[in-house]
Amino acid sequence: LLKESPNPLRRNQRDTIPDSISIPRASILRTLSHDDLLEVEKDVGFSQFCFHLQSRLHPEIITYNPRHTLAPFIMKHTLSFLSALFSIRTIDAKCAYEVSNDADSGDAVVICGPTDVPSFQPTMKPSSKPSLSNRPTSFPSSHPSFRQTQEVPILVQNQCNINPIDRRQLLRNIIEPILSPTSDLDDIGSPAYLAFEWLVEEDGYHICPAELESKIIQRFLVAKLYFEQEGETWFECSSPEYSYYSNPTCNPTIQNDDGHLDGTPWLDSSHECDWAFLTCDEDQCITKIEVDENNVGGTLIDEINWLPMVEVFTMDGYANHITGTIPTQFGDLTHLKILDLDRNSLTGTIPEEIYAAKDLIEFDLNENKLTGTISTLIGTLTNLEFLQLFGNRLSGTIPEVIGNLSSLYDLSLHFNSFEGYIGKKICSLPSLDHVTADCVGGKNAKVNCKCCNVCY
Repeated sequence: LLKESPNPLRRNQRDTIPDSISIPRASILRTLSHDDLLEVEKDVGFSQFCFHLQSRLHPEIITYNPRHTLAPFIMKHTLSFLSALFSIRTIDAKCAYEVSNDADSGDAVVICGPTDVPSFQPTMKPSSKPSLSNRPTSFPSSHPSFRQTQEVPILVQNQCNINPIDRRQLLRNIIEPILSPTSDLDDIGSPAYLAFEWLVEEDGYHICPAELESKIIQRFLVAKLYFEQEGETWFECSSPEYSYYSNPTCNPTIQNDDGHLDGTPWLDSSHECDWAFLTCDEDQCITKIEVDENNVGGTLIDEINWLPMVEVFTMDGYANHITGTIPTQFGDLTHLKILDLDRNSLTGTIPEEIYAAKDLIEFDLNENKLTGTISTLIGTLTNLEFLQLFGNRLSGTIPEVIGNLSSLYDLSLHFNSFEGYIGKKICSLPSLDHVTADCVGGKNAKVNCKCCNVCY
């Protein structure tokens, strides 16, 4: 029973329809008091509301589309639409809605299939209202009889063999603890919120809480990455349902060393390992994320360390335009070999924590807006072969411990504010083939470098 209190929802009172409503989860058939008409976003997310009115009674089957702003006027028009249904209407074979003809009540009656017990107790004398019966009456009634509704289950089980409300809560219990303090599943419009609503309500893959937690977290995080890094405007392989383009394509023009970057669009109902730009191992753990030159923006996800098998993370090149800082959590990726974020708009310093990724071979951050210094901890990255930091706003001296990197062949440091020199220890590295610095000007140069191939 839907009722606006203290004013019932009547035919002649549509102007009193509230701007927003909150649906308690305690029961399937609910009475909404005045106090309930608040903060719908804290209970449920939803979309295509006028076409899915059963969602008011079944939050477990609510769908959400982030392209639809949950503005108050949507709530108003939704209830207006509901109030207009004065005769039984079946919506998607889920629920039937009716507004009573009783002028004193004006209640909106919602019928969702047979219940375990009768809705009305028998009376000792004829009632003043029509009975919910399909049997003919012995004489014409003064009011139209209710038409029969389509019978449907009250609580819908899904392929996880669990009711949708419990599925939502179990998935939330798995995902919520891994989120960074800046992420909030209840913050409507946030990447975390959009990713969770997609996973629970929209994702055709329909992951179950009984799956390995790492697999649930992995799928959630690549969805969060999509929403956090402006996937809707990617040149290639944005989701058709969540895209700026009317007919998005998925034909990646850039290939990796294995020649494999193609796949299905992101947020597809296939396994995420089949999505473009992602590569997985035999255990279906993501090992490579390579979204280069694809108009990637936004900020990098802080929860990258929950994808522990990642070896390659590249989001470089024009027209990518990622902002914000480099998450310290990259340092927790013990298998990370390539971190390539050049030609973006990253700010802040190179985090000290990143030097804990001891397997790094390629560290490419050129042409950003990074500040600060190069830590002496860089000398511990003994597998490093490629270090490009040019085109930033870095300062200080060039650590001599770079001379410990015996496999280093490319050292590009120009267009920064470094001072001092590139010493003999660095210049003597046997593999060093390419060195650049701001060494124009001889003795007056910002950096004294005797082994530089090119001075700027």
